[in-house]
Amino acid sequence: FPVTIDQTQDICLMTNVTANPVWAENWKGKVFYFVNQDNIKTEEIFAPISGCNEFVKASSNVGNSILVYATTYLLYDEYYLAGYDSCWRINDNYYCGEDSDKRWYMNHHQMIDTEGEFVCTSQNLLFTARWLSDFINVIIVPNKKKIYKCYKGGLINIPYRNIKKILKTSVIVTGK
Repeated sequence: FPVTIDQTQDICLMTNVTANPVWAENWKGKVFYFVNQDNIKTEEIFAPISGCNEFVKASSNVGNSILVYATTYLLYDEYYLAGYDSCWRINDNYYCGEDSDKRWYMNHHQMIDTEGEFVCTSQNLLFTARWLSDFINVIIVPNKKKIYKCYKGGLINIPYRNIKKILKTSVIVTGK
C-alpha cells in the first residue's frame, strides 16, 4: 500500500468518460465508464461522443458521482472514501502530490474540521462536501449501509477506518 498502476489487475476502475484517458489506458484491471446526467444535459453531449449510455445522476462533482454510481448499481454493504476531505491546512498543499497557487486564491473559508484542526476550503469544495454529507445521511445511512473515510479530519463527519491496517489483515477473494 499504496498500489501502483502495475498492481491494478484485480481492481476495477469506475470512471467518468471525461476523466483523464491515461488512467484507463494504463489500468490493468477492468474499466467501467459512466456519464454524468445533470441539469445542463451533459449526457446529451458526452453519450454520443463516447458511445457510453450508463448515466449517473449529477452529484456536484465526479468524485461524488462515483459514490452515487456504486450505491445505485453495485449495491455494496460498505464504502470507503479516500481523498474526500474537501479542505487543506493553511501550510499544506491544496491538492495532494504538488503545491498549487489554488491554496491561496481558492481559500474562501476557514473552519474547524472533524478532528478539531483549523483548515481552509473553497466555496466549491464546501458545497460538494455538504452535498455528499446530505447524500450519505439521506441515501446510505437509512439503507443500513456502512460508510467510512480512510483519512482523518476533513469536512464530512463519518467514521474513520485505517484502510492500510484493514487490507493487511483481510483476505481478498477474486473470481479467478
